Amino acid sequence: MHGGRVRSFAHVRGNWATYIFVPVTVDKHLGNLVRKLVKAAREFTGSDWQCVDDFHISVSRTVVLAHHCIEPFTDSIKTQLEFVKSFIITFEGVELYTNDEKTRSFLGLKVGFGHSDLCNIIAHTDAVMQDFHLTKFYLQPSFHMSVGWCVGDLTESVAAETITCFNKLMLGQQRDHGDSFTMLVSEFRCKTGNRVYVYPLDDS
Repeated sequence: MHGGRVRSFAHVRGNWATYIFVPVTVDKHLGNLVRKLVKAAREFTGSDWQCVDDFHISVSRTVVLAHHCIEPFTDSIKTQLEFVKSFIITFEGVELYTNDEKTRSFLGLKVGFGHSDLCNIIAHTDAVMQDFHLTKFYLQPSFHMSVGWCVGDLTESVAAETITCFNKLMLGQQRDHGDSFTMLVSEFRCKTGNRVYVYPLDDS
């Protein structure tokens, strides 16, 4: 019923899966690219690729919070991001990723311009993770928006030529629609269980 997806950790009553992310609104042009990439992934790899359920850029790992830690954790995130200004990012390439457990592969649009701004965010959010004794983000992050996923680790089996084809699809779409792969990051969100906390950035 979950399409072959496997939990990263066992469900424990009172523990809430939590992560911080940038929400991404997919417009018509970006949506066209997503559909083309997922279709091409199915054709080139022979695997059952699916579009992701929601579009976002992760700026934390998925961690487990005890229920009583949710409010102090989210308040700490709010304090850390209070004076961060909004900024621009662009998607500048297609990459293949896998999760830490190697149970799923993801096709993602990689962030180019704006990478350093996201690294600055990590410095803030990692400080909170450390305070709560949670796992910090990757040392050399590759910020991206996943557009499709499939079961299994395909990162070693997909040829470099296939990734090149994905990038050609993106370049073609970019030539046709200019800056449609540029977006303003004006807020961050933290999802913990079924709750979502929103942190607007300073737009002054």
